[in-house]
Amino acid sequence: LAVDSDPFIHQVVIDRGERNGVFEGQPVVNDLGVVGQVVSVGKTTSRVLLITDLSHAVPVRVMRNDIRAIASGSGNLDELTLKNIPRSADLQEGDMLVTSGLDGIFPAGFPVAKVIHMERDTTYSFARIICAPVAGVEHFGEVMILNPREALPPRPAEASATPAEGDKP
Repeated sequence: LAVDSDPFIHQVVIDRGERNGVFEGQPVVNDLGVVGQVVSVGKTTSRVLLITDLSHAVPVRVMRNDIRAIASGSGNLDELTLKNIPRSADLQEGDMLVTSGLDGIFPAGFPVAKVIHMERDTTYSFARIICAPVAGVEHFGEVMILNPREALPPRPAEASATPAEGDKP
């Protein structure tokens, strides 16, 4: 419904609220990946803090090798950072980051970002790692609000492997 006009605050207002069962802290995703998290709820609308906001962070893991990290908002709509990663860590440009599930808020396995740039300056102990959010947080029309208190439905591959009622085994 609305986007915050302050360039330093990355929030949007959505048209679902308390009457729809929305509550603070719920993860928000779209068809591509993680968009943000509900931070305030009214009767018919809610405010979502985008993952690119400076105050937002989400635990992630690298799909290629399961290295865990925290993806933090950078204040730019097209950029996240990974902080406190040793420069010797096995990370590469193109690595896909997904939610780790360790925070108990974002379910494991949702796409978050892709590593797009790395600097491994030997004068610093930590690498500078820049990532692009995969959900395109500045260009979306519809989102889904997840309820971390409920189990997720099976993924399509899992659902098709289960025989439907009335099917012969």
